[in-house]
Amino acid sequence: MAYEAFVGSFNINTALAPTEEQAITGVGFQPKIVLFWWGGSTASTDTVAGGTYNVGFGAAASSSSRWCTMGMSEDAQTEEDAFYSISDLECIRAYTDTATLDGIMDFVSMDADGFTLVVDDAFTQAYRISYLALGGADLTDVYLGHTAFHTAVEEYSVTGVGFQPDAVLFAGRGAGHYRAASAHGNFCLGMATGASNQGAISAFAFDGQATSWARGYGYNGECNNAWISGYRDAFVSFGADGFTLDHLEGTTANSFYHFICLKGGQYSVGDITTKTDGTDIAETVGFQPSAILFASANRAVSTQDTMTDHARISIGAGTSTTNRACAAISDEDNLADTETAFANYDSAVYAHVVDDDTSGLMDLKSIDADGFTCVMDEVDASACWVTYLAIGATAAPSASVSPSVSPSASVSPSASASASASVSPSVSPSESPSISPSASVSASESPSVSASASASVSPSVSPSISPSVSASVSASVSPSVSPSPIAMEVVWGHDTGVLEGTVRDFSGNWTGTGTIINPGVADTEALELNATEYMISEVVDTGAVDVSILYNVYAVGDAIDLDYRHGATPAACEAAGWNNYVGSFTSLGYVQVRVTSTL
Repeated sequence: MAYEAFVGSFNINTALAPTEEQAITGVGFQPKIVLFWWGGSTASTDTVAGGTYNVGFGAAASSSSRWCTMGMSEDAQTEEDAFYSISDLECIRAYTDTATLDGIMDFVSMDADGFTLVVDDAFTQAYRISYLALGGADLTDVYLGHTAFHTAVEEYSVTGVGFQPDAVLFAGRGAGHYRAASAHGNFCLGMATGASNQGAISAFAFDGQATSWARGYGYNGECNNAWISGYRDAFVSFGADGFTLDHLEGTTANSFYHFICLKGGQYSVGDITTKTDGTDIAETVGFQPSAILFASANRAVSTQDTMTDHARISIGAGTSTTNRACAAISDEDNLADTETAFANYDSAVYAHVVDDDTSGLMDLKSIDADGFTCVMDEVDASACWVTYLAIGATAAPSASVSPSVSPSASVSPSASASASASVSPSVSPSESPSISPSASVSASESPSVSASASASVSPSVSPSISPSVSASVSASVSPSVSPSPIAMEVVWGHDTGVLEGTVRDFSGNWTGTGTIINPGVADTEALELNATEYMISEVVDTGAVDVSILYNVYAVGDAIDLDYRHGATPAACEAAGWNNYVGSFTSLGYVQVRVTSTL
């Protein structure tokens, strides 16, 4: 399995009339989603210049699933002349001035080596557009949507996604003007992978002001902010069908924003600070990124709910030291005549524009095994906060040695009439030709009275004394080999009191028709299965050895069916048919487990 990513840039073909198409090739794979960004430059080489900016961010997954948001501000005006637009009918839009639409580009198709766009409204300027294309088998689900900001200061949920996301991006805000344009240069972009992993940037130019009024904001405790009417959201959690946000501010109805949900692979939102010297900026994310998306308001991290002078934005991405691009804009505050500027670089991931020139440039120095390193090609005069979304392939199972003893079966009586079961399967490769499965049943009111001899069984107690119509499964798959050094072990759903070397959550690693309750919350995480529902584990690299699947039932009253499949490669494993587990088997190298309720 793999996560494919590519960064590129192209100029819009101004010779194209409406309905004519522009194909972008050289990506190297068929994308599943493409992210676009631009700043207003029309150059095809690295450039910074004064002039009217058009800053935008768009996305597309298909011809019917796309959106864009953009803001513009006109240069050298006696009063601020600013505009913004938000729509799900296109992926790229630009304006010559607040009264003149310059062009619209829509999405046609994902192709074997790139993607195709179509002109809805002809462009007069060949804007430089940068993009990040994402695809590959690891990226399993993509969803593009839009919704209205909440109007009460409270938590609210966005549903209808169809899966539990691993990462979410936010962009734009339309105040009663969705699929339209309106006064003021408003732009925002945010991202989140968890309540402690979020960041957002925004810029605002106040239209019609005799003295330029341009401000910016960047904060790591919010995922979405738009400074028309002061809308701010913080990320709370992912759910089975979407996500939950905490609406911090903003009460105007009919205000909208876009979002992107991604599932499959590994993601981490974090932040770095640019340097005022040439020393490295090393960041650890816990995996090797396939791509990193960067965003900055070109200032130190803001005080929450406080904008500061000048509207500045930098958006960039990179997949390697030779594959990256960024765009940036600047709108100076408190001037008699407006002073705006833009930049585009295919040799940097961050640019800081001040007074029609660059004040800082940051590039990727390396993609590392557990993160990335950046370096300043042009040092910042003062350090600036940058938020990022790191994107990586699904984690490969790690190897470790775990001695294993053939377990004995033990059953303890229970005084509980609970109809819910909590099951902890474990996969243990072993050199022993015959290892019997262990069923250890313990009740909420009666502990087990017999000991298991297995060193690979992870003890856990999740009793229930209330009847239930669903099976609550708390799985622990622990491949372990005795004494082979090529073995590995993994346990799901338990963090404490386990012997396995690798601890994994159900959340993000098991899929199916069941429900993950308390996702990622230590020992309380479990699988909840109603009748006929199932959940399937991620693929485990066991090596070509004998494997036993061990499981413990923690409450009586229900039962599960335990199946497995295996193959010589991860793909072969996932394509193989299921086998009912009845005893030890010889793995072909990779194993996957399925748990099905038999209620």
